Amino acid sequence: MKTRNQAKLTVQLSVDGEEKLQKQSFSHVKADVTEETILAFGEAIARFDPEKSRLESMIETVDFEYRK
Repeated sequence: MKTRNQAKLTVQLSVDGEEKLQKQSFSHVKADVTEETILAFGEAIARFDPEKSRLESMIETVDFEYRK
C-alpha cells in the first residue's frame, strides 16, 4: 500500500548581483495542492525578501511509503 508521509516546498529566489540562488524550505505541505497555488506562494515569499529578488522556481518534494 502506498502512503503519503510528508511533503515540502523549496522556494528558489534569484537575487540581483548574486550567482547562487537563495533557497527557503517549508515543510508540512498539504496534499493535492495545485500548481497555481504553489507558484502564488512562491511569488508571495519573493515579495517579503528585502533585496531585489524574483522567483526562479519551486521544488515540491513528496515522500511516500510503500508497505506490503
